[in-house]
Amino acid sequence: MSKKNSFESFNGCQMPADVEAERCLLGSILRDPEIMGTVVMTISNADFFYVERHQLIWEALCNLNKSVTQIDIVTLSSELSKMGKLNLVGGNEYICELEDAVASSANVPWLLEHLRKKAVLRQLIRTTNEISKQAMDPDSAPDEVLQNAERDIFAIADQQVRNTLKSIDDFVAPLLEREHHRRERMTGVPTGITELDNLTNGLQNSDLIILAARPGVGKTSFAMTVAANAAIRFEKSVAFFSLELDGLQFAERMLCSQAQIDSNKLRTGKLHDDEKRKVIAAVTPVNQAPLYVDDNADLDIMELMSKAR
Repeated sequence: MSKKNSFESFNGCQMPADVEAERCLLGSILRDPEIMGTVVMTISNADFFYVERHQLIWEALCNLNKSVTQIDIVTLSSELSKMGKLNLVGGNEYICELEDAVASSANVPWLLEHLRKKAVLRQLIRTTNEISKQAMDPDSAPDEVLQNAERDIFAIADQQVRNTLKSIDDFVAPLLEREHHRRERMTGVPTGITELDNLTNGLQNSDLIILAARPGVGKTSFAMTVAANAAIRFEKSVAFFSLELDGLQFAERMLCSQAQIDSNKLRTGKLHDDEKRKVIAAVTPVNQAPLYVDDNADLDIMELMSKAR
């Protein structure tokens, strides 16, 4: 647990926090322990609270919740004593003050959102400060610092929505709304391969699709066909990360595929006049397609994620 207190500051300014709101939230839990289940879905760790003793009290509350022990002043005091932290939080007197600080738990949703925003701002300040320190280190590698920065910032963003457990009616209404306004039968990105699109209704958001087969049976050609159809025919933005073909080879195969000619003929320059016209006709739609190619064979996962974003 971090050793923060209410006097922490950054560049002469006090960190974003609302100590009184923290007291009200903890007091609301003591007054109405049933809300603990809702609260834990929003609070990811003790750093949600700014004041150290509030962090300790939250840890004790989580211990009680995990052990399915009734939460009240007595059990909380007992848990803090077991942790050896009761005096650190201000003793039984402070715990009683917390419960007396609120009349009801009605404001808990607002308190959670209010304190979540403060916690995010503090986390951003600390993260960007750490990024600055890494960037100032003469031994730091710029690419590594950038990747770490991107990872840490997006990690903060990923933590923003934790309560993903929803009632089914939260999904039914948007579904009906989407069906009402949908003008196209295809809900996903079309691949241009009719039988596949009929089975999948296109490539759907959030899907991870793995194309697997033995070597030499056309996995790359198939993937390029899907990419070309999505970008050229349906004008969808496509990023193609090629660890196998360089950019020129990719462009060659793409042009030949669109022109419907043998790529070996283009490679060897043995094109008939009709085939040359087909290649020339294929250039414009390929050039204008929202298709982006990365042919870096030394691509790692962090770099791929960064470029995809």
